[in-house]
Amino acid sequence: MWEPFDIMPIPGHGLGIIGYGDIGHAVPSIVPPLGMKVLAMKRHVSPLHNGDELVEQIYSPDRRRYALAL
Repeated sequence: MWEPFDIMPIPGHGLGIIGYGDIGHAVPSIVPPLGMKVLAMKRHVSPLHNGDELVEQIYSPDRRRYALAL
């Protein structure tokens, strides 16, 4: 059995999700208490709807170098 423990915020750090499908979409829902910036990459990004309430930005594979530099 797991012992309860305190969560320490780590603001200023980021989490990158490569593959924002069903599993990748579940990850950012547990990150907000840590204070991390969340970026995602998915194969097909609609130019009209690039936003998502769980991630700060969604990138296409051709912009992966830019996303990794953040």
